[in-house]
Amino acid sequence: MKQRITLIAACMLGMANDGRAQAAAEVKLATPSSDANIYTGDRVKFQYARLVTKVDATVPLADGKLATSLVCLPAFSTLRGIGVLSVDKQNRPAFIVTAVESDPRPLSFFDELATRPSAPKPEQRCLTGSLAKVDDLVVVDQDTISTTHPDRFGLTFGTLMVPYKFHLAGDHNFSGGATLGGYIGFRQEKSGWWGLGLQYIAFVGAAAVEVPQTVDGQTKSLSVNGLSYGIGILGTVKDSFHMGFVVGADRVGADAKYARNGKPWLALSLGYAFSN
Repeated sequence: MKQRITLIAACMLGMANDGRAQAAAEVKLATPSSDANIYTGDRVKFQYARLVTKVDATVPLADGKLATSLVCLPAFSTLRGIGVLSVDKQNRPAFIVTAVESDPRPLSFFDELATRPSAPKPEQRCLTGSLAKVDDLVVVDQDTISTTHPDRFGLTFGTLMVPYKFHLAGDHNFSGGATLGGYIGFRQEKSGWWGLGLQYIAFVGAAAVEVPQTVDGQTKSLSVNGLSYGIGILGTVKDSFHMGFVVGADRVGADAKYARNGKPWLALSLGYAFSN
């Protein structure tokens, strides 16, 4: 990831043909992890009824394993992430059931459905057998979450990379950027409904800023380390197409005499991921 970000920054800055690629390479890039597969505190809703593994942590078995059983979780029931549990020698995302939804279809619908040769099993349609209850502790396979994309809400964090900037003040020009920093925000993913995921973020991080300086009567661009900060909206469509809208500002020391110090800039993206 670190090499990919460095390469992207160098290529984007090289398009300006003024030595900015070298400036970008001089910025020390940090790559904190993201919360893509961390569900602690998040609310998760599947769009369909499914079997999940209920864990009874109060009944340790003789071999040291946790007591488990399959229960049916109705569609649109709410889970709250609490971390990871090791079940059957595999670490799995763990959740507390906070709300259990009932199926709005009448029982007569399922009575008729049961007469069909391809009728689903009772536990799959949550009519008979054990149902999940509020406060149940359950685990769900990571592959299930990654491939079915349930609705998900909660805090989010990660790394932000802005390869270019359009300056809203002064000469209104584009410039290359090597802004890289951590962000934190709120995740609102309605993947099950629209296939759309949004993150509303605030960020702060390092930046390589090109400052014109006159040396021996010649104007040169010198790379100055600075600080970038701002807010933005990051999004995905069907978990594949990326988009982003970021507004920020760069700030360097007063002795650099940078004309855009603290002035706002804008970055837009369609098809390119600003975050990790």
